[in-house]
This record gives sequence, C-alpha cells and structure tokens, in this order.
Amino acid sequence: MDNLFKNKIKPKGIIFDFGFTLFYFKNPSLERYIEIEYQGLNLVAEFLKNEGLFNKNQIDTFVENVKKQNRKFWQLSIKTKLEYPTAKILEFVLKNMKNLEPSMLEKFLTTENLKKISDKYHSFSDDAWIPFADTKQTLITLLDAKIKTAVLSNAKHHDSIIKMLKKHNLLNYFNTIVTSAGFGKRKPNIEIFHFTLEELGLSHCPESCLMIGDEAADMIGGKKTKLNTFLIKRSSKFPFEQDILLKYKPDYTINKISDILNYIQI
Repeated sequence: MDNLFKNKIKPKGIIFDFGFTLFYFKNPSLERYIEIEYQGLNLVAEFLKNEGLFNKNQIDTFVENVKKQNRKFWQLSIKTKLEYPTAKILEFVLKNMKNLEPSMLEKFLTTENLKKISDKYHSFSDDAWIPFADTKQTLITLLDAKIKTAVLSNAKHHDSIIKMLKKHNLLNYFNTIVTSAGFGKRKPNIEIFHFTLEELGLSHCPESCLMIGDEAADMIGGKKTKLNTFLIKRSSKFPFEQDILLKYKPDYTINKISDILNYIQI
C-alpha cells in the first residue's frame, strides 16, 4: 500500500494537466488529431477568402504553408521547450504570402483578428475534448476542502482551454489557468511550473502541492519543482512521446483523477 494511503496529506494546492487528466479526446490517434485540426484550418482559409483576403487560387497555398510551418515549429518546440502559439504561426504565414492586398492584410494581423481566426482554427478540436466522468465531482470535493487548484497545459491556443472549461461549467473550480501559449514556454520547462505556483500563491511551499498528469513532461517538471507527482495511466500512446526516466519516476501512479482523493485529507 502506498505511504499516502497510510499517511494522507493535506495539500495546499493541486496542479492538473488538461488532456487525458481532466479531459479525454474522443477516439484518440495522431491521425485523428491532425484530421480534426485541419478541419479548423480549412474553416480559417474559407473565412479569409470570404472576407476578401484570398482569391480561390491562394487558399491551397495558405493551407499548405500553415501545415509546413506547423511541422517546423512543432519540432522547434520539442527541441527548445518554447511555445509557438497558433496566432503566431498564422501571422508568420500571412506575412510571408505574396500578392495579398496590404491594407486588407494589415486588418487581419491585429491581435484581435489573429485571436478570432485562431478560435476558428481550434473550433473542431475543442469540441472533441470531453471531461472524464469523475472530473467535476473531484473538483467539487477539492473546492469544498478549500484546496487551491490550477490547470497547467501545453496548449497552442490559451483561449481553447478557457473555452472548453467554460463549455462544461468547470472554469470556476480553478484558481488559475496557465498554458504554454500564454506563458511562452512548455512543460517540462521549470519556469512554467514556478509561475503556476506563484499564481496560486504557493511558491513558498511546493512540497505541499501535487502535480497530476499523464506524461513525462508533467513528471519531469513536477519533480524538478519538488511537487508530489501523480501519473495517470492511459492506454493511448503517441509518436514522439518521451519515456519517463527513472530519476523522474512519479511518486504515485493512479488510474483516474478521482483516485487522488484516496491519498489526501478532505
């Protein structure tokens, strides 16, 4: 039996990963991820054409350039642990397209319009994420126990996480939402973990906080930040997924989010 079953702790804060921790993706596979994401890309291309930025012949060029830059910046993000948000990738592609009317292009390079088209880009994938059956009740229990909570997600569009939490009436259960798109660096970069603790007002006591996640980045950053780490098992494996090294082995392994209630004082 794990020590926490014998000696339950009273955490001051719990940091949750988003995907496959709080929410799951319907019928997950790399191919399905890409397919749904590019449904959003096609929606953006059609929107920009209808708004007069593109002609019909420029749509294919835009779509292919976005796909190319997505691959390029994804590889960079893995190497550097920096985040390249969707808005920045779309801005880069639009700025480097030829034969666009300058005043019309400038209109779509504003922060407001880049956010708008990023929302469209992620609209299909946002709809594919669903909370686990025990997510809400677990969060209610933690709120009643006055334990601070945060979401910490590697996400290319900060507003997608907000939108999904709002859609399922879960946003108000969290004290703060931190994403790599908003912060600029990805897990396991230790700075984003420290920032999350600061947002919770708990940077002085990381050892009294938990990190709950489903992948190596959560365990590595959590360990380096001196958090108690909980790995949620999942059946799906994906390309480029980093193995959890022995030195970053999780303190505890659980099957679902509500299992953490067996380890803590309520």
